[in-house]
Amino acid sequence: MVGFEAWLGECHLRARDGSADYQRCAAVWADSAEAFRSRLAEHVAQIGYSVFCVGDILPAPEYHARHLSTARETSPLARAVHPAHLVELGKLGAMGGDGEPTGPTVNLCIETLESVEPLDMQIGVWPRLNVPEALQEPLFGQPEPTEAEIARYGNLEAVPSMKTYAILDAAKLPNLLTGLLEASQLQYQSLFQGEAQGELKEQAPYLVELKEDNSFTRQLFTGPEGVNGLWDKELGIYIRSRAPFADIRKHFRKFTRVQDENGKWFLFRFWDSKVSRFYLENIDAQRSHGKLRYIFSDTICKWVTCETGTNTIFGLGKTEGSIDKAFQLNQNDYSIFSDFSWKKYLDKLFRTLRSEHADLYSLCTKGEIIEIAEQARKQNFRTEIAAYNYVRSCLTAYQLKLNFQTMLAQTAGGSPTEHARRLWHVVCNHKNEGQHNA
Repeated sequence: MVGFEAWLGECHLRARDGSADYQRCAAVWADSAEAFRSRLAEHVAQIGYSVFCVGDILPAPEYHARHLSTARETSPLARAVHPAHLVELGKLGAMGGDGEPTGPTVNLCIETLESVEPLDMQIGVWPRLNVPEALQEPLFGQPEPTEAEIARYGNLEAVPSMKTYAILDAAKLPNLLTGLLEASQLQYQSLFQGEAQGELKEQAPYLVELKEDNSFTRQLFTGPEGVNGLWDKELGIYIRSRAPFADIRKHFRKFTRVQDENGKWFLFRFWDSKVSRFYLENIDAQRSHGKLRYIFSDTICKWVTCETGTNTIFGLGKTEGSIDKAFQLNQNDYSIFSDFSWKKYLDKLFRTLRSEHADLYSLCTKGEIIEIAEQARKQNFRTEIAAYNYVRSCLTAYQLKLNFQTMLAQTAGGSPTEHARRLWHVVCNHKNEGQHNA
């Protein structure tokens, strides 16, 4: 089955009799997201369930790179599937019904939209779209009020319409974004306050209430094949809420600077789509139920991140238990941010290898490169240059059929950066000698 491998995804399963919902990770032997969905649906139907929704479907190496904190739990799932065993479901996590565990619970729903293409010139298209069709409903649809919302506002007629907000990063478009916002005639305001609001005008996050028929909205969702498109800039995040502008600003100002358990302050760049997506994908929803309830409060209905190739929708479903009184960083958060930094480094590593060592990059899969980089990390080659020299030394040794572990031991000494530099120098000498002898 050429092209097939283990794929992983997050699934929300529903019992056929409607008695309970369950969340679990699934591994499927597949060659595409479509094959993943098809085989998963067929498998769960045989055991009395249906697939309510599924998201974050990726080949196992890419899934592990994105979810480093859960790789230990999901790796056995990926290894369990093969041509003779197509589907393996992870440990059952009850979300409702009779099988629901006691204690506080939070259902963090995550939906991934694939193959979303930004708007182009739209030649011959009338009326012109202001947002890609796949994002129209998530970002500008008007869902029916929930029972909780009706109760909160008193009656159905009193429930406000669903609004769309963006939190955009001026630092990604300095001296331009603020001018575009001013010209847009949309309501907007910096999330910074006081002196920082003026001094950091071109680096601040800006809350904007978007209107679907506004030209600035169209510009946000237009790609490089359109006119003045901003899609590739990945300027920020999108929020769906029934709350007014002032309430949304007040809510998100709480997160611009956050404290840890020792009282130390940090800047939390939640308005960066990659930061917020990685954080929400990797937070432990049950252990951090109070924190998630604080983040979403009763204010945020949906939190949407739009990036090139990845569009993710986050929302809270069934929730129980207390809500935290403040957002405070703890050790679990530090682990997530550490993994995020490592993920950023891996992306940079792929780009650098592809640019500087195309022959090495083509030797193996991304997953195999990630495994080598993880080996470097475990052996304390943690700086970017040390890890890079370790990885390219390992790949070159494999290419030349050299004993990498022997060379690694022979070059030991000094700091990890010095060790990795010596290792690369020795490997290069072997390569040059081989070319000379040839």
